[in-house]
Amino acid sequence: MLWQRPVDYHSSIGSKKLFAAVIGPLIEVPVMIMLVNSALKMKKKFFNVPDLVRENQVII
Repeated sequence: MLWQRPVDYHSSIGSKKLFAAVIGPLIEVPVMIMLVNSALKMKKKFFNVPDLVRENQVII
């Protein structure tokens, strides 16, 4: 059996990957939720769909 170097979990490459894997979603998820909420608020403010639908309704 060949000798293998023991795995160093505290190496700079491993810790950077671990940091990105843990901290990334903790930052990304709240930012995405804020962006979706702001888009929904802007939709109500700038695109008032019920007014447009009332003008184009077909009366049978």
